[in-house]
Amino acid sequence: MWGWGWGNLGHAAYGFPFFWLGFGFRAAVLAAFIIGIVYLARYFARRGGGPSHHEESALEILQKRYARGEITKEQYEEMKRDLG
Repeated sequence: MWGWGWGNLGHAAYGFPFFWLGFGFRAAVLAAFIIGIVYLARYFARRGGGPSHHEESALEILQKRYARGEITKEQYEEMKRDLG
């Protein structure tokens, strides 16, 4: 009739602010959804894709040096004691 009820949401006093609230809410939900997808894609790409970035421990490095013959058995045992 004269702007009362749900049928007149286009009226400036009722429809305009509610339209923007609804639009803002939908935009926020869409943005959160897109950010979530991007986050999950990056998470799984780092977790499962590409070469592993395992950093060697000091003991692993020491064992490799001994295996290559860069250090003697005595040096290896002394360094191993220092690490332990």
